[in-house]
Amino acid sequence: MRTFLTIILPLIAPTLVFLVWRWFAMRRAEAEARHQPIPAWQSWPWARLSLAGAVLTALTLSAVAMMRDNPIGARYVPPHMENGELIPGHFVDPEEGAEPDDRPSETQTFKGLGIPPPSLPNQPRDEGG
Repeated sequence: MRTFLTIILPLIAPTLVFLVWRWFAMRRAEAEARHQPIPAWQSWPWARLSLAGAVLTALTLSAVAMMRDNPIGARYVPPHMENGELIPGHFVDPEEGAEPDDRPSETQTFKGLGIPPPSLPNQPRDEGG
């Protein structure tokens, strides 16, 4: 199911939308050729309605982002294991006590790799060993 929703559906959806639009466009053209009245919904301003939907979506996402309870300058602590328990990711208030830094020190090695962590570009790397 996950493969269908994340790979197949995004590939097929544009084609399906086009085929549905084309079917309605052909029905409308046939009705106009026979001088029959077209349904009222087929004469709506679809471009303006789509633009209004996009603007409202952007406003909604902006409002949700602004209403978050995270304090300004908060530091994100990613999910990690503590005493065999998975602690979910969360934000830490800058005024709270500093939590231990999760980054490996220069003397630690990457777990499972047996190599030291890469140094920053402006810090020399100790190649001795």
